[in-house]
Amino acid sequence: QMNMSISVTDPTNFYNLKAKVLDPSVKEINKFGDIEISYAESRKIRKKVTEITFTIKKNITSFEGFREDI
Repeated sequence: QMNMSISVTDPTNFYNLKAKVLDPSVKEINKFGDIEISYAESRKIRKKVTEITFTIKKNITSFEGFREDI
């Protein structure tokens, strides 16, 4: 298991980042990849997200949803 944190420089745009990039990417990586990713949001300034902490583990159920036609 590995943890990695990044700072969010513009908390006002985090909703778009989460909806359009983070959630779809995490879902796809967890479904098809050999690693499992999760993340947690840290809120500090007026309840805005200021940091994201990623947790990465080996995915023991990798390729369960793999399809040959992709």
